[in-house]
Amino acid sequence: MSLQKQLATFSHQNGMQAGELRAMTANLEKSQAELDRLHAQLGAAGAEVSALRAKNEILDEQKSSLATSKESVAPGGQSRTRKQTKTTTQSA
Repeated sequence: MSLQKQLATFSHQNGMQAGELRAMTANLEKSQAELDRLHAQLGAAGAEVSALRAKNEILDEQKSSLATSKESVAPGGQSRTRKQTKTTTQSA
């Protein structure tokens, strides 16, 4: 009788632990899916950062080019060219 009672107790505990293990496994799978989703988001964000850096480099180059262009513009808004320099020299 005592052994049957112990067997029933152990069987019940085993069932409880098996249920807890199933719950933990389901929770682990859910956490793994969330981790995979976050890794994918991180990869997409990294790609977006790379694209924005490349775009920023292009904009910096354009900005530098515009600054160089503005420096070569004479007062009055006309760019200095050889023709204007020659005309100015000839009329003097």
